[in-house]
Amino acid sequence: MSQYQTITIPDLMAMTPFTMVKNVHLEEVDADSREWTDSFGFFDEEQRRDYIDANVELCMAYFYPLCGREELRTGCDIGNLVFVYDLVCDVKDGASARKTGDNFMNALSGKPFEHTNIGIMTRQFRDRYVKTAGPNTTARFIKTCDEYVTAIANEAGLREHGKVLDLDSYISLRRDCCSTNVCVGLFEYVNNIDLPNEVFDDPVFNRIYWAGIDLAWIANDIYSYKREASSGLDATNIVTVFMHQYKLPLQEAMDSCAEYYKSVLDKMLADIATLRSFSEKVDKDIALYIETMKHLVVGNLHWSYDSTRYFGAEHEEIKRTRVVKIKVKEEGHGAQGFSRG
Repeated sequence: MSQYQTITIPDLMAMTPFTMVKNVHLEEVDADSREWTDSFGFFDEEQRRDYIDANVELCMAYFYPLCGREELRTGCDIGNLVFVYDLVCDVKDGASARKTGDNFMNALSGKPFEHTNIGIMTRQFRDRYVKTAGPNTTARFIKTCDEYVTAIANEAGLREHGKVLDLDSYISLRRDCCSTNVCVGLFEYVNNIDLPNEVFDDPVFNRIYWAGIDLAWIANDIYSYKREASSGLDATNIVTVFMHQYKLPLQEAMDSCAEYYKSVLDKMLADIATLRSFSEKVDKDIALYIETMKHLVVGNLHWSYDSTRYFGAEHEEIKRTRVVKIKVKEEGHGAQGFSRG
């Protein structure tokens, strides 16, 4: 039996001292990327509504606000490709998801691949990406995508068994399953930079990198909880993990997740302030990379309210008040599912 509880969503925007900027080229590329995605025929009627609600192109315009038209188009394409990939794998078991992931990676890496729709879509994205991507960022991007599809396959196996993870295990899986991870992998491409490997080997830079990704998925879990709970898909969400692990009621769990978000943000800001110098040119490129990470973090917050992905027709009112009614269960949280925003 279900009932409804009114809660206040934590004010993550007030905690986040970054400025939201939207790419000026959005209206020039959004329709083209959407039509490209539609051309593969992935969506039934309900899935297409979900796709329109997500407004992936707006999200990418917030993530990559400083880049040119061509780079934004490629950014929109990767956002749409990941959306479709998640959709395809959501209905697969672990073994089938691994097979799809292998084909995805073959197409992305330029190897022979099976000409499924997802394979063809991936190869077409690759053809656009490799025109200007540098060798270091290309190698890193392919590695990031490989880790992502492996995590998606592992998550599919968890979904089969309806398993709820402890917090540390959930964080580890959520990092790799988060589609934002792939979007961050495009930072160098959209900014026309190619950082040396020593930057990513630096422990402080590495912490900044993962903090940005963590901030994105923590926020997405908080914002998506209402949607997932109403569909019985809230078992693998950090809010549910806090409720289970720390025996908290819903509002306290939400607030605790926000405190965790703030702690990650504070550590990120401290690391940005203490990041060492590499060289004049590399430092300039790193500054642009970190600026883009800041835009992604705050842009993700605005997209969550500005699209209808999480809050439907009430999204503007909920952005103003942060008050929502959430469907809760009287006993346990035995739902299955996963949010990878």
